[in-house]
Amino acid sequence: RPYGLVVTADSSFTISAGIDGGQPWRRCYGENITYTDWQRNNFWAAVVSVTGKQAVIGYEADYLTLAQQDRLHTCLEPSNLADLAPASMRQRMLKSEAEIALIRAGAEIADIGGYAIRAAIKDQARELDIAMAGRDAMELAIAERFP
Repeated sequence: RPYGLVVTADSSFTISAGIDGGQPWRRCYGENITYTDWQRNNFWAAVVSVTGKQAVIGYEADYLTLAQQDRLHTCLEPSNLADLAPASMRQRMLKSEAEIALIRAGAEIADIGGYAIRAAIKDQARELDIAMAGRDAMELAIAERFP
């Protein structure tokens, strides 16, 4: 199911599928529109409810399938399109010291989980028990590092 973020001059709206149990709605910054897939193109109807037709639309071309691009043109009738993918990717590459520290901490915690999994692998061990060993080790490491 498609998801989107519509950014206007004064607000932002995530567009999310209702099947996700409200997760995007509870976790997003700004507004959220939850759509159902009971009718074809409800995602695009939700987008149009925010943008209107014949607006300038920025999108990331590397994430838009040809089928969705056709729907974008049909449903939104944009006055202009701008591929924001190159600028978005450059922006994603810039990290603050805090982001770098968090990424490093996450990698270290993942290593702890990996080592616990390796230690739990034994003849006749259940996959569930092996997975739980990794999860338990990571949960403990997260609790210690981020109390």
